[in-house]
Amino acid sequence: MPKLCGKRLTRKQFEKVVGNTSQVGGLRRVELQDGPARGLEVVELRTGAGLELSITTGRGLDILNASLGGMPLGWISPIGAVHPSYAQATGTEFLKTFPGGFLATCGLASIGAPCTDGEDELSIHGRYPTLPGSNVRLTQQWVGNAFEMCVEGEVREVELYGTNLVLRRKISATLGENRFVIEDEVQNAGPRRTPHQILYHFNLGYPLMDVGTETLVRSKRSVSKDAIECPVEPKAWHRFPGVGGGTQDEVFFHEPQADARGMARVSVVNRKANGAQGLAVALRFTKETLPWLVQWRNPCATEYVQGIEPSNGWVLGRDEDRKAGRLVFLRPGEVRRYRVECEALTGKKALSGLRA
Repeated sequence: MPKLCGKRLTRKQFEKVVGNTSQVGGLRRVELQDGPARGLEVVELRTGAGLELSITTGRGLDILNASLGGMPLGWISPIGAVHPSYAQATGTEFLKTFPGGFLATCGLASIGAPCTDGEDELSIHGRYPTLPGSNVRLTQQWVGNAFEMCVEGEVREVELYGTNLVLRRKISATLGENRFVIEDEVQNAGPRRTPHQILYHFNLGYPLMDVGTETLVRSKRSVSKDAIECPVEPKAWHRFPGVGGGTQDEVFFHEPQADARGMARVSVVNRKANGAQGLAVALRFTKETLPWLVQWRNPCATEYVQGIEPSNGWVLGRDEDRKAGRLVFLRPGEVRRYRVECEALTGKKALSGLRA
């Protein structure tokens, strides 16, 4: 049952005091109308407990803005929101229209650095961030004493005589909770065995990211992109620096451990934010299908961001994953499923339970 303003209500109690659910939360379609974002459709999701998301149906059903009680959680690049018609998935052109955003999914056939893999010329992080969703549908309804909200749709990466991958996504949340779940399945809809890479690029910004913000992850192995053969200690990646206090585009690769549910977890925690009440984002993801966690840090001015990126590969280029034996292939008709759970937290008591 929803918990609103510190009080739990049954459906019957809720409907006595609230004339329409949109008074406190729910889903709403809007269309951006200014500058390069003109025509970009967004679904606003509000849980009534403080968590608000803006889901871009026009760009892969990703998440542009995320906030908790008015405090932003994600990082928006200097470019801001951009309609996908302006985007180009070639070479480094990606960087000219990359809005950042709380979540930018990368893939579906390649992730990471631009490269040449066989006969394929691959751009930064693949085509997915530039692709619109289709068959998008919204549902919001009571299930017992829970009011559930879902945004569903599909994104296709297709070329004649080549890749034919379709991702079907469901983002769900419940009224009164500050968490949401992403359930994805990727299917090879073509007749050929096809490389498949995916990376969930969560971009975290100020005030969550600040001097001393902690990244908590229990990892079997952690290495730096610049010294892959040499494991690094947590002191190298555990605490975030102040503006200008580190190296641009510093990257670490973690091999996280799974819990009894088969889920890996990572938390990013700022215990000094929100008047010392603290602010955190906690992620859980399927370890079997997302065996790696990429951590990207950029403490430069304006680009003050940390990426937390569950992935089925590294970001050195698809050619490098192929050489290392990490590259995933899907047979015709084969389906690969992914689940990512995200919770936003504030308050000393809530943050006290977060651990590596």
